[in-house]
Amino acid sequence: MVDSGQMPIADSKKFDVDPETGFLPPEDPLTSLPRGFTFLDELGKQLPELLESGRLGATVEGLGSVDVTGLFGRELLRARMIYAFLAHAYVHSTVEKPARKIPRGVAVPLYELSKRLDMSPVLSYDVYALNNWRRKDRNRPIVVENLEVLQTFVDIPDEPWFIIVHIEVEREAAGAIQAIGLAQKAVVDHKRGLVKDSLDIMAANLGAMTATLHRMYEGNDPNLYFKSFRPYLASFEGVVYEGVEAFNSKPQSFAGETAAQSSIIPCFDGALGVRHQPTQLTDYIAIMRGYMPKLHREFITAIENGPSVRDYVMNSKDRSLVEAYNSCLEALAAFRTEHLGLAETYIHTKVTNPKGTGGTPFMLWLTQLRDETFGHKIS
Repeated sequence: MVDSGQMPIADSKKFDVDPETGFLPPEDPLTSLPRGFTFLDELGKQLPELLESGRLGATVEGLGSVDVTGLFGRELLRARMIYAFLAHAYVHSTVEKPARKIPRGVAVPLYELSKRLDMSPVLSYDVYALNNWRRKDRNRPIVVENLEVLQTFVDIPDEPWFIIVHIEVEREAAGAIQAIGLAQKAVVDHKRGLVKDSLDIMAANLGAMTATLHRMYEGNDPNLYFKSFRPYLASFEGVVYEGVEAFNSKPQSFAGETAAQSSIIPCFDGALGVRHQPTQLTDYIAIMRGYMPKLHREFITAIENGPSVRDYVMNSKDRSLVEAYNSCLEALAAFRTEHLGLAETYIHTKVTNPKGTGGTPFMLWLTQLRDETFGHKIS
């Protein structure tokens, strides 16, 4: 039996991970900002039209820097979302020659808001997906059909669909995330049946997540995705944040928005003891963790440092437990296979540059992760 006094348990309550919504916020994100920031709400609404008409550049360049110290809680998240969208729209509105600066009126508040949240001043997954939604009917659950997004780059239904599919996947992961903590506690308490039950929950939720991810094809045309809004998600390479004293006018580089910045799969890897071979590609995993919310990063670390479910299963010599563990690995690999297929359809067949929006050669990376997941099955 593991000494429960020595082995920490990844308690999600300590890390801002909700039992019902997982890494999504427990309350629907704000749809507007307080008085004094209504101009920012309006800019968010106008963004697709400003891009379409070619007026985005002049609009951003004409903005004055605003004091954001009076914003708190969910207000910080909403303001950061709009400023991040504006920054990416400005830099990438000319795809052939991205801008090498972000004007002061966007750069300064984006930096200050991001610093308060311990995040990079860029459009990351938490901005684009985790905090970019609302339910049409608050009495109904967080499912694709009951979701609307708050901010987009373009005025076509494909972009909201792309986002809300990810949001439902996040919500479906909530039960599995809770099961991780239950499994680790069951290991400490040497309750073999509860370990198996927790693994079964994880496998079932992964199956639901994979089915939802497959729905991407229903509402997101691969050609429209690639040409219309994906370019705005790309990384920043050598971009000056005007007026940000901490950067001292030096060009900055940051990864673009990517689902690799979701905390879900690193949690499963940590819980199941999946270790990937150290390469430049897997270095990318560590880099992407830096773009996750601080408490979510710490939660993943807590899981990784907690009781080893894999070791417990291997030492148990219990065939039913081994089969439950292997089923969970297979479900995780199936999710990665689905993601790989989406990457093939939506990106790989359309690019000459093998790097994704996050800056990694994504097909090699996703294939490696999938294959190494299968490789952890216990015989």
